[in-house]
Order: sequence, then C-alpha cells, then structure tokens
Amino acid sequence: MRKFACRDFEDLIQCAIPCYKGLLLPDHNNIVLDLLWDLNVVIAYASLCLHSDSTLASLDTAVTELGDSMRRFVNGTCTAYETTEVPEEVEKRRAAAAKARKKKNKQKKKRKRDEEEDDLLPKEFNMSTFKIHNLEHYIYFIKNVGSLDGVSTRPGE
Repeated sequence: MRKFACRDFEDLIQCAIPCYKGLLLPDHNNIVLDLLWDLNVVIAYASLCLHSDSTLASLDTAVTELGDSMRRFVNGTCTAYETTEVPEEVEKRRAAAAKARKKKNKQKKKRKRDEEEDDLLPKEFNMSTFKIHNLEHYIYFIKNVGSLDGVSTRPGE
C-alpha cells in the first residue's frame, strides 16, 4: 500500500464504510462512518466533469458537513484513542538522529540508543493542513477554473 494515486485513495474510501462498520465503540463508530460518508459525498461532487449551480450548492453543503464531521472526529474519537508512530516512522527517526550525531562528529564508540529514540511518539490527526484548509475553496476554484477532476494537489516543480 505504497505510492497511491488519488484514484486509489478514492477507491479505498468508497470501500471503507463496510469495513469500519461495528469496528469501534458505537459512539465512535457512528462518527467514523459519518466522516467516511461525507468524504465520499464531497469526492463524488468534486469529481463531476460538468457542474451546475445546483451541484455547486450541493458541494458547498457537503464540504460544510465534512468540516463538521472532521471536527466531531477530532474532538470525539481522536481524544478517546491513544495513537503512536508506526515502526517505520520510529526507524526513520532513529536513522535521522544517528545521521545527525555522525554529522556533528560527537558519536563516541558504540553508543546505546537514546531512550527518546526508542519511545513511540504520540501522533494526532492534524486538521491544520493545506489540503484540509483548501476544502472550503473548492467551489470558488470550480467556478473560476473549471472541473477539478484532472487537477492534482501536488506542488508543481
């Protein structure tokens, strides 16, 4: 599951609702299912090749509902579960710390790993990202630029 294209994430989100049904406690499960549904609705409207005033109004409503669902997810579900780094992230952090020590030439013989390098750091869902911030601007872009079905959010070269 590496190097997904946008369509791959879209396919995963479309298939995720049955997989998550009943997976968490009922209150949290409903929040996650609502979030997945709202993501699907926004993706469906944003992927249309031809937009009208009514589809743009529906997309605007869907984006608002998605924002509400995301806030419920962050304030309800995310606070109820402790999440940490995955082992790959820990290894990357260890490698970066070792490289930094070696670069500073302060590494003496074979050092034991620092305790903070061994600990799994807590990870939280971050709503303060560029892509999430820009959700509210999709309607404006569609009105002024056109359909977003062929547009990438990756930064240009």
